[in-house]
Amino acid sequence: MNYHLKRINPYWHNHPMIPTGVVVGVICAAMGFAAQRPAIEIVGVSIAGLSLFVAVKPVFSILFSLIGLFGGISTFLIAPGLNADSLTPPLKFISILLFTAFYAALMDAMLLVVAVIYNFLVGPGGLSGLHLELSEAEAEEETEG
Repeated sequence: MNYHLKRINPYWHNHPMIPTGVVVGVICAAMGFAAQRPAIEIVGVSIAGLSLFVAVKPVFSILFSLIGLFGGISTFLIAPGLNADSLTPPLKFISILLFTAFYAALMDAMLLVVAVIYNFLVGPGGLSGLHLELSEAEAEEETEG
């Protein structure tokens, strides 16, 4: 069997408002950071993160969220550092949730960037793409001796 991967399509919804939501969210978060207004930062980060989650197929977001959850649990519960060790249990729980959300959003964004770069290099860039050659394994005969 011979497979040729010409495009990577991790997109669930491909709408022009999704990148706009990411840009508006990042600008809003940066303005909130510059003005030292945490509420505006939270709104901006939420808009950008939700736009990324809408753009990527749900299975990727769920996978990255699970990996982020395991990372948050190991960072704040199993082997906490000096700063995480002094947190109260409710703050540890909030830290785990925020770690999960930020990790999933970051990995979703990375997946979209990798897909765009790969699709650009394979399409307009003129490269041939990824070739996979798989051969069927012969059925092993059991010999009893």
